[in-house]
Amino acid sequence: MNETGKRIEGAAQEAGGKVKTAVGQATGDRNLELEGKGTELKGEVKQEAAKGSERARSKFDQLAGKVKEKLNHLRGDRSH
Repeated sequence: MNETGKRIEGAAQEAGGKVKTAVGQATGDRNLELEGKGTELKGEVKQEAAKGSERARSKFDQLAGKVKEKLNHLRGDRSH
């Protein structure tokens, strides 16, 4: 699954957790409320992990582009 898919999955998990939390609060079911909070947190963590991975990929791609430019410059190839 790509990072966008992981972010969407995390957001859905977070939303489901919020629903569980609300139902638990409304019914006085502390266990359901806590389960919902846990699910929310898992969703948030999944989203943040995907964002971090996207940032790392972006930085890697930027660095690779700079290396390629330098190599082309050293070779005398300015067309790229």
